[in-house]
Amino acid sequence: MTGLDFKQICDSILNKLENKAEYVQLCKNSWDFDNRKGLKKNEALEIKNQLELDFKLAGVERMFYKDYYFGNIQLRFMVPYGHGMIDSSYRVFSPMSDNSIPSFSYRQIVQSITGDFENYEQTFPMNTSTEEYKEILKLILRLNEKITKLFDHEFSEFNLKS
Repeated sequence: MTGLDFKQICDSILNKLENKAEYVQLCKNSWDFDNRKGLKKNEALEIKNQLELDFKLAGVERMFYKDYYFGNIQLRFMVPYGHGMIDSSYRVFSPMSDNSIPSFSYRQIVQSITGDFENYEQTFPMNTSTEEYKEILKLILRLNEKITKLFDHEFSEFNLKS
């Protein structure tokens, strides 16, 4: 698999993903750069326990992450908590045949709706409190469930073609 193959898979996922508009609206409604609030590690741990997340906590990077495996592809889902900007993404942690390290950001969900690929504003949600972070995280986790199912399907289809 190459980086281009991965991009095509991501494009297919964007086309099939439902409820994109809900995420776009969340980004618009929560965009508050001046009042954003990052969480401390103990707050993140508390949320992890409250929501019973099976994610790991990367303290230095200040994010939750979870690895998914689709055949020989290791895909890491990352959700930051430390800066009040919840710019979630997936990154491939398996060697690609072209030595690329492709990724898929939730920003692409917004860009697929708005068509604006230059302006970063309102392309990811922000939180101003711990409670707001928790509510945003719940929506992100629901999207993650749908996206990982689509990744599973797309990687299976790709492997059948290869």
